[in-house]
Amino acid sequence: TNSAAFNLNITDALGAYLVSNSDATATTGTIVRQSPLEVSIPVLAIGSTTTITYTAKLVSDLELNQQVSSTASVSYSSTPDASVAKTYSASSTTTQTSATSSIASVLMSTSLTETTKDKYTTSIDDLAIGETATIQSTI
Repeated sequence: TNSAAFNLNITDALGAYLVSNSDATATTGTIVRQSPLEVSIPVLAIGSTTTITYTAKLVSDLELNQQVSSTASVSYSSTPDASVAKTYSASSTTTQTSATSSIASVLMSTSLTETTKDKYTTSIDDLAIGETATIQSTI
């Protein structure tokens, strides 16, 4: 038979590279701990939902194609009476892979007007020894 869920315990075990920003909110229940996230809900009626919102940040730099994971879990009982309750649980893991990055640099200006692309190789900017170059890089 369908019944409410009792004594819900919701956690998110953030992976090794993540830490909570301590900004968690829940529409139902109590935030027990911010990092790792833990939410306690005494009872959730049939058809009801709750929304838990929080953010996490990276605690260290990542290498290219490094995987970052987070595992959310929920456990709950079929009745508030622990002596006869059946306990249920589920979990889900999300994994993200760090994206490749690229850098693009453009020569914006130089301190010598006589150095240009037309001196030697037209596809490459010419610079003289001691010349100051202003370069804009975008990552």
